[in-house]
Amino acid sequence: MSEKKVLVVLGATGTQGGAVLRYLVRHEPNTFTLRGITRNPASQASRDVQALGVDVVKADNDNLASLKAALSGATHMFANTDSNQHIFYAMKYPEVLGPGETPLTYARGIEMQQGRNIVEALAATESLERVVWSTLASPAKWSEGKYVNVTMFDTKEAIADLFWAEEKLKGKVSMVIVGFYLTNALKMPELQAPKKCQQPDGVFELALLSSGDVPYPHVDVDADLGSWVSALFQAEAGITLVGASEMLTWKEWLQLWAGRNGVQARYRQALIDESATGIMKAVQEEFQFVDEYGLAGGNPKVIHPADVAAEQRY
Repeated sequence: MSEKKVLVVLGATGTQGGAVLRYLVRHEPNTFTLRGITRNPASQASRDVQALGVDVVKADNDNLASLKAALSGATHMFANTDSNQHIFYAMKYPEVLGPGETPLTYARGIEMQQGRNIVEALAATESLERVVWSTLASPAKWSEGKYVNVTMFDTKEAIADLFWAEEKLKGKVSMVIVGFYLTNALKMPELQAPKKCQQPDGVFELALLSSGDVPYPHVDVDADLGSWVSALFQAEAGITLVGASEMLTWKEWLQLWAGRNGVQARYRQALIDESATGIMKAVQEEFQFVDEYGLAGGNPKVIHPADVAAEQRY
């Protein structure tokens, strides 16, 4: 019997990393020896991952040496970074910002260096066979400078370029563009949840910058991300997959939500706030970009879940 491959998951306690690990534990228990990377193995979230039978090791994206050690013997890796934690940290503690720096540029600087560390650590891992990077399309690039404030998207593609350019990773890299989380309405109600109108009719209203008529990729991360990552490991390298559990317009999404909750709801396209700055300007441009170009920016090389071949290699 051949020895199991070793899959290392970056951000093991996060939304994406945790979903990948839980999927593989449930559906492919004999494919990989699973190793999860976290900054704090003593946390309750880390202990929950350990309870799945995952080997949890301490490493930090900001510490190249720790990443190299955590990747020892790895054959596969799922990698992602979290820009939002740095943005919100800088918003809460503005004293960390340098002269002329904003929370968005602060987060971009940290995330780019983390991306460099991840790529360098992977390039130094001689046992590595495959890596899947969770990325996003750059609005600044694909809109040719029309939308320049969605820096958290821009950074993901800039890191993707580092992966593609690294000679030691040639023939080993694939990517997944994860769509809009179906849990966003619960976790970010101020941005994406329907709200009850002030009128006495009891109707709920969803007001977003999207026209409401453009299909968006919506994702049940727990149900589907792990299967997409597994399929990318098995398919030929070089793929960029748009992860979508279902393509829905926001009007369609709202009707499903209203039916499930037994209420009436209506959609309204929100007005652009020309005075918006910082994170709100970025959120506005995010919706404008996806409405106009799609989440992948119109990249003709991307594929969708139904297109991924499931050829077993193990």
